[in-house]
Amino acid sequence: MVFAIASKELISLNEDSVWSGGPLERMNPASLETLPKVRALLDAGNITTAGSTMLNGMAAIPTAPRMYQPLGDITFDFGHSTNVTGYERWLDTDTGTIGVDYTYGGVVYTREYIASHPAGVLGFRFSASRPKSISFSAELFRNETQGEMTRLVGEDSLNMGALIGGAGGILFNSTAKFEIKGGTIAAGNNTNIVVTKADEVIVWFASESSYRYTTPATKVAERLSAVSGKYDSFKKEAIADYQKLHRRVSLNLGTTPDSIKRLPTDVRLTTFKAGTADPELIALYFQFGRFMLIASSREGSLPANLQGIWNNLYTPPWGSKFTVNINTEMNYWPAEVTNLAETHSPLFDLMEVMRPRGEKIAKGMYNCSGWTAHHNTDLWGDAAPVDRGTGYTIWPMSAAWLSSHIFEHYRFNEDKEFLREKLPTIHGAVKFFFDYLIERNGSYVTSPSTSPENIYILPNGQKEAVTIGATMDMEILRGLFSDFIAASEILGETTDIERARTYHDKLLPLRIGQYGQIQEWMEDYQENEPGHRHVSHLWALFPGNQITPLTTPVWATAANATLQRRLANGGAGTGWSRAWTINFFARLHMGDTAWFHIEQIMRGSTLPNMFDLHPPFQADGNYGSSAGIAETLLQSHAGTVHLIPAMSSNYSTGSVTGLVARGGFVVDIEWKDLKLVKAKIFSRLGNPLNVTVADSVPFTLQSEGGTGKGAVYTVLPAA
Repeated sequence: MVFAIASKELISLNEDSVWSGGPLERMNPASLETLPKVRALLDAGNITTAGSTMLNGMAAIPTAPRMYQPLGDITFDFGHSTNVTGYERWLDTDTGTIGVDYTYGGVVYTREYIASHPAGVLGFRFSASRPKSISFSAELFRNETQGEMTRLVGEDSLNMGALIGGAGGILFNSTAKFEIKGGTIAAGNNTNIVVTKADEVIVWFASESSYRYTTPATKVAERLSAVSGKYDSFKKEAIADYQKLHRRVSLNLGTTPDSIKRLPTDVRLTTFKAGTADPELIALYFQFGRFMLIASSREGSLPANLQGIWNNLYTPPWGSKFTVNINTEMNYWPAEVTNLAETHSPLFDLMEVMRPRGEKIAKGMYNCSGWTAHHNTDLWGDAAPVDRGTGYTIWPMSAAWLSSHIFEHYRFNEDKEFLREKLPTIHGAVKFFFDYLIERNGSYVTSPSTSPENIYILPNGQKEAVTIGATMDMEILRGLFSDFIAASEILGETTDIERARTYHDKLLPLRIGQYGQIQEWMEDYQENEPGHRHVSHLWALFPGNQITPLTTPVWATAANATLQRRLANGGAGTGWSRAWTINFFARLHMGDTAWFHIEQIMRGSTLPNMFDLHPPFQADGNYGSSAGIAETLLQSHAGTVHLIPAMSSNYSTGSVTGLVARGGFVVDIEWKDLKLVKAKIFSRLGNPLNVTVADSVPFTLQSEGGTGKGAVYTVLPAA
């Protein structure tokens, strides 16, 4: 993260495998003997004792896995502390580059920052309008309490390494290498390097860890050698790699007046919060979320975590881990629909790391086959329970939820080899629930269970969280069994398919409560916090596909009642919760309401640099909002390519290109006065095309190139 300070530049550095130590074995050895006790207590209605027994016998030891940490910082002290004019810094979401311009002492200084995925290297270029104007001292460092650290200063380089977490921990090595034109470079004291009167300076930075390489220093040297003296080609390659992803989608929501557009982004955001219309700012916000996903999740990387590669704290909020009871999944909601399917692969890779550890937890904690995991994990795939609270600790549902991403990815690209490779992962999650589910009153339910982080009130006023058969569990499992059945049929596999049908059909059904809402728990309890940030019992609406206005109108009405009750009591108060709300209302085809919440997340939960605010900063709300904007423009989860299903009268005219629908369709849409003008649909796979236009407006469908792979369809309103 570039803080862009004129006098002393600070760059916070991240390497995604730098965490607080090596793998931990945390399973509570008393879990197996505790589980039947907890179930018996829940059956007897002794909920308080069930909760305390559960935590005492099943909470992990220690209670948390590893935390994500920053690598460190590099500073450049230019000494330009006063009389700086014309200062400007930018992030160009079209090229993925960062820059700074300002004037000091009659000289224009320019800094350029590039992160290259192909090279695995950061490149900085410092230039000036007058020769011999660039002088600075540079230092590379890390909090010295965070690991066993070494620092070396060479003639043209700074090196830093550390072993984090002691024996068996993570060893990393990093090097900043300097190339200068004109001037001199020399080691300063024991920690910095000094450049004097240079015309131009190139700084290369690379870092690797023992998570991926036995000798990280060797890989760092290899990466730096490959780019040395090649800044222009490095820059060209980095931008081309980024743009091949980012330029797939464009969004036009209308034109912002030049007087507003010329303002700095933070000022534009302030004026937007004050009520000034700025459609181009919303389009930028959408693209910023896509930029963040490209920046933090690429082939070979770890997935996007809670604060992502922008974390600068050694003890970050919630450990900046992979929080897999909503937040990590939300990070990937825009991956498929906004044409960034490649960014999904790190999540699939992490699931394969989790699976063997989840098998040990499944057997050791629950005496179940298959695999499971709880509500947080780390780079080592930790699958044990996390933290200590009845509302979140024993929640063995994340393997099931994560598995839905596998079949969702398949729905968009129909890659059977991918599906065949990943079917054992889905099957493993299914097998766990064959064993974990118990039958009560003729239905299969989870026990113990919880609706993530929420608390209910018993008729006697007692507040509890642990339960039997929370609604979210049933919705996730209905999706899991459906995905497994469909995947098996596609691949011609028959193992366990009939058993999965039986379990699917006997899951506890949804229920409508006293307020017309979908019940969050098996009983129609009062919520301790009716405006709670988690709306877990609407998983079936989004990201699931079990509730839609067109196919299940009764349940869609109940879902809306659920949302209205949440919002009336202060719901959607956090950034990521507001993002989820956008997607909910988009799926309900309530365009004005969805776009109200898009505007609200920008007004109430967005920092001046466009990062999402929980508070504190979390990246998930950015990703979730980009997905939500896409959902208002295109939906395909209900078996049809639905054009502009949830647009707003405030953005009644516009266009979008490059969104992707399930079945392998790339969709461009133009609308005016909330009516379709034209849509172009390109068929990647040659599947049959079913189209719906907003409000069931009649349309004509014309095809170029037949109806097979490569066909281009034009959708026009009927005359």
